[in-house]
Amino acid sequence: MAFSSRNEISYNPVSLPLHKLSFCTTATLHAKMVWEHLSGGADMYAVFDHVKRPDLGRPVSEKQILKLVRHGDLLVRLQGAG
Repeated sequence: MAFSSRNEISYNPVSLPLHKLSFCTTATLHAKMVWEHLSGGADMYAVFDHVKRPDLGRPVSEKQILKLVRHGDLLVRLQGAG
């Protein structure tokens, strides 16, 4: 168990190394697809986490989070429903 920002409690995050990340930056049917490619080497990770946030007088909120980290910088943070 680890603590993260804003009184959130992180439970057993899983960190997986990524050697390359490719993603598309266009979302229309009429535009040419533009792909971005990032090389990670040994310093890019996907971190899957389950976070609980206890609030006084309210039910505990839970969420799943995916973070992409490269060279210690947060590239992407996606939050699932919860």
